[in-house]
Amino acid sequence: MPIPSLPNNVLVRPCLSALIENVGSAGMGHDLGDMEDKGENLRATNNNQQLTIDKWQMTNDQLELKSITADDLSAVVELDQACFGGLWTLDAYQREIDSPNSVLLGLFAPLSTVNLLAMGCFWSILEEAHITILAVHPRYQGQGLGQAILYFLLKAAYELGLERATLEVRVSNKAAISLYQKFGFKTAGQRRRYYKDNDEDALILWLGNIQYPEFPDSLEKLRIKMSDRLNLYNWSIVDC
Repeated sequence: MPIPSLPNNVLVRPCLSALIENVGSAGMGHDLGDMEDKGENLRATNNNQQLTIDKWQMTNDQLELKSITADDLSAVVELDQACFGGLWTLDAYQREIDSPNSVLLGLFAPLSTVNLLAMGCFWSILEEAHITILAVHPRYQGQGLGQAILYFLLKAAYELGLERATLEVRVSNKAAISLYQKFGFKTAGQRRRYYKDNDEDALILWLGNIQYPEFPDSLEKLRIKMSDRLNLYNWSIVDC
């Protein structure tokens, strides 16, 4: 079975400027709540390639997966506040949108009172996708939306020719760690007192071999797991 395309209007151009301006003392964001598939953050850079993401919808509330634009900034900041208490500012997210090195995706529900249900971001740095954000709105955690965002981030990394993915996550965030482990991430190390709000350590998680011949099959298995989880909550993804 072919791997489904990503949503449209996501374009990543080759550039190595504006890499890790926004993280610093704030750190990366991971909000998955009490369930296994709630959120986290990421950024990215690529090599002389363009990533085009075909639009997807989830039929349950016409949920759309698409690249985040400046028109979505208010919803992005609201989701950040709900998940992280204000990790990044509006200007920080605007820089993500403007950066040719970032992939920033959102799951939108136009008919819902909450417009943006989930988002994820990675930076393309040389041959690596550095995941900086994966967030799911507290009302919708545990329904497979985190799995969906992570799947499409990894698919984007594969299509961009990136060879590995990495991220930092709080050692106490068992839900996020469980999600990443299900997607094949391994612990590569630990950063002491990485999170400045409480001096909590961060685990460094790592996923290699993205460009190996067997990775598309692994990605397809992840898609099936994602779809099964979404189906439990009457979410289904259709190409449109």
